[in-house]
Amino acid sequence: MFNPNNSHKIRPIISLAVLLSLIILFTPFSYIKAEKNYFPQDILTDLNQERMAFNVKPLIFDARLNQAAFLKADNMFSQNYFDHFHQGITPWDFIIHSGYNYRYAGENLAINYTDADEVTAAWMNSATHRKNMLNENFDHAGITIQSGEINGKPATITVLMLGREKNNTLDWFDIPLTQIISQLLGA
Repeated sequence: MFNPNNSHKIRPIISLAVLLSLIILFTPFSYIKAEKNYFPQDILTDLNQERMAFNVKPLIFDARLNQAAFLKADNMFSQNYFDHFHQGITPWDFIIHSGYNYRYAGENLAINYTDADEVTAAWMNSATHRKNMLNENFDHAGITIQSGEINGKPATITVLMLGREKNNTLDWFDIPLTQIISQLLGA
């Protein structure tokens, strides 16, 4: 049975619901966090499909590079920046810190994409990111996707770390040039 004396209890609830609806309706999209509808494995799958289309061997997931990617994303959120370099810290610092002894290394970043296909397409449409993705010198990859805030706005960051480890055996690149010349001349 409807009691008119209880209507005063319903009004604040309706007012609150209307207010929340208006806030959501008129909030600019740049302030709404990009929903993470993809996972690192999705990025690696797309990346390897692109590499194979260009006859480049697929990348292998590496836990150390994955840790480097996670540390980089965490650092960007905690230090409030989105860039490859920040206050003297390089992507290579995160890779070394993770225990990956690299000969070649690279990094791709993306912000506020909603799926793996969008991220991969954006990287393929950027000359420098594409060069990293298709670089034959890279054997391994680590990927993280994290959400947080940058400059007070919600953000979802994708970090791709790429690398090739140094061999444990001596390689021509590990030997000083003077020693190589001496060996070639038989001295």
